[in-house]
Amino acid sequence: MIRLLRRRYGKVIGSVIAAAALAGCGGSQSSLEQHLKQAAAQIRTTPEPRALHTKLERTLVAVRADRPRSAAERRAKRLAIAGVRAWLRGLESQIAFVENDSGNLPVATRDAKRAYHARLVGANFLRRAGDLLGIHIGMLSGF
Repeated sequence: MIRLLRRRYGKVIGSVIAAAALAGCGGSQSSLEQHLKQAAAQIRTTPEPRALHTKLERTLVAVRADRPRSAAERRAKRLAIAGVRAWLRGLESQIAFVENDSGNLPVATRDAKRAYHARLVGANFLRRAGDLLGIHIGMLSGF
């Protein structure tokens, strides 16, 4: 009788453990969510424009390689790509402003405006992508 009970309850316990393990697998973040959070963290924590540009280029490659599973993820991927690309354009304009525009006020003004606008647009795209994925992005380096 004891052997019979051990077999029955042993199977039940094994089934419960297996079900709990499978339930936990579905709760993990998608790679797109991880890459979006990574991009936001890089923007917030990397003050040097060239270093941030390099990091965001790598993140952009990773986001492009992501395979979305739902319509919301597909839309979020497009927005995330647009956001990172816009932020990269803004960084390029910022770098040009700092390195090339000394003494040329009209060109410096143009580059400063481009840098501001591109980063503002990029931040908005990244926030919209985060909203679709249920991620709060918040402020990104003042934008």
